[in-house]
Amino acid sequence: MRVALDATPLSVATGGIRRYTEELARALAATFANDEYTLVSDQPFETDLELRRGGRPGFAGRRWWLYGVQREMGRLGSKVFHGTDFAVPYLPLRPSVMTLHDLSPWREEFAGATSSRVRRRTPALLRLGLATMVITPSAVVRNQAILKFSSRRKLLSPFPKRPHWLRFAFRKGGLLWGSLTFFLPGRSSRGRIFLRSSPPG
Repeated sequence: MRVALDATPLSVATGGIRRYTEELARALAATFANDEYTLVSDQPFETDLELRRGGRPGFAGRRWWLYGVQREMGRLGSKVFHGTDFAVPYLPLRPSVMTLHDLSPWREEFAGATSSRVRRRTPALLRLGLATMVITPSAVVRNQAILKFSSRRKLLSPFPKRPHWLRFAFRKGGLLWGSLTFFLPGRSSRGRIFLRSSPPG
């Protein structure tokens, strides 16, 4: 399976979401060597991750989330998009997963340190249900998101702790059947969630 990972958080030198993205990518690549993970972004980024990188988007980068990312995924043969930074493609042509880390972007005290694009864009993506699944690090964040964004409950899946890594497998053509496997840091146990979603449109 080929998965596109949003590498936009790697365009900044430090930060929790950058760390999350790198740890997720490393664990996926190490655990599932038969799958292929590609870092994609319309922003230049630096990382020591030994993963395939998508091409520079060029003109398509001006409308990256509208059609540029889908065009790049088509070129790469990627079947699933993992949005590590509060975002997924605007056109739901392929299954996608969004990580909603917390609600700090919408708290007044953090407004100056948060991208205005995240504050504007993410609520619309959630309300429109453009992500096949939205994952949160806790039930608290999940419940806060449901109240704030009126999101569909079935698309918000909380975990007891932030997952060390995730793997998504989708099949059955137009129907988005899949399984989500997650490992908790420092534990040998794992859990699995099965999901089914209607095809886009």
